Amino acid sequence: ILFAFLGIVLAVGVTVLVLPFFNQLVDRSLFIAFGALNTWIVLIGIMLMVGILSGSYPALLLPALGIIESLKGANRQSSGSATLRKGLVIFQFAISTVLIIGTAVIYQQLDYALSKDIGLDKENLLSLEIDDAIGPQLRAFKTELLKTSGVKAVTATSGNPVAYGRSTSSANWEGKDPAAGYEINIMLSDEDFISAMGMTIVEGRAFNEQINDSTNFIINEVALSLMGFDDPIGKSLSFWGIDGKVIGVVKNFHMRDMHESIAPLIITCIDPSRSSDFMVRTDGDIQAALAGIDGVMERVLPGSDFEYEFVDTVLEDSYQGEITVRTLVSIFAGISIFISCLGLFGLSAFTAEQRAKEVGVRKVQGASIVQIIVLLSKDYAKLIVLSFIIAVPLGYYFMLNWLNDFEFRTT
Repeated sequence: ILFAFLGIVLAVGVTVLVLPFFNQLVDRSLFIAFGALNTWIVLIGIMLMVGILSGSYPALLLPALGIIESLKGANRQSSGSATLRKGLVIFQFAISTVLIIGTAVIYQQLDYALSKDIGLDKENLLSLEIDDAIGPQLRAFKTELLKTSGVKAVTATSGNPVAYGRSTSSANWEGKDPAAGYEINIMLSDEDFISAMGMTIVEGRAFNEQINDSTNFIINEVALSLMGFDDPIGKSLSFWGIDGKVIGVVKNFHMRDMHESIAPLIITCIDPSRSSDFMVRTDGDIQAALAGIDGVMERVLPGSDFEYEFVDTVLEDSYQGEITVRTLVSIFAGISIFISCLGLFGLSAFTAEQRAKEVGVRKVQGASIVQIIVLLSKDYAKLIVLSFIIAVPLGYYFMLNWLNDFEFRTT
């Protein structure tokens, strides 16, 4: 009970020190309610339970020894107690291995999600949100932005392309099943959208400012597959009561994070003035670009708030839950490994004491240090290998289920 009391004191002290960092990590405000009676009941209960159970085990074993043997310090070991110790070692290392596997898979998936080609160039790209549709000031605003130091390209859109969900069920095309209710994303843009976003046209052409493309559409590869066109260029397409033609197919790009599949998409520049976002690509001089954009907004759109977000930051923020889990699993894996090593150290010290005479005899017979190490290590090696064999299928099962939450995932 005394040992348990010291452990409780140490644990509470460490918790008080670590809790602010933990709260910051998980964005919570957890605290220990020292003024609550239940807190002390739980702490004292844990102390008594651990102390009594720990003391009961050797106390129940002592009657098995005779008085003379006890006074001589004899330590008779049953096969049951040895099995229990080995089982604990296997359990500890199996838990550690499962956590290590989890950490590795989460790191790999996040690296895959954040480094995968999403179908557009996300570097040095920011989304500038306008309070209301910009209307007739679009051209003037865009022209002024392009004159700004640090700005490389500008395009107007109806939303951030990597966090987009505006859709319609009114789209119709040649050969569509009248009974089918397809939901298709619609993105309003201007003529520079494809080039400014660094997208790839796989068939046909992009919008052209020299041509009236107001009733021409570009679809993505998912929409092409959905519509079933063998040769999509020139095919009739309509939505919102607007009739037009398909002039190009753009390579799929992710409009959401890797948890979701890529949705069918129609891109149109029918009315760029209805756009509420501007995508601005900088040449790398971020500070100069931001200062210039702020100045343009004050001149052209006085009273509008300067609200922006970087595309790569938006993508990273969408995985904030996974990043937190990765950090927590890494911490718990480290703690688990440390506890496992403590258990193994205790078992090693116990075994060394039990086999001290045997080791002494072997040393007299000429055994080397290496031979003694092999003698004492082989039993532990078997336990660790067995824990590994148990842990790998469990880790594989749990992490495969975790990866199944992603539509696009690593192996």
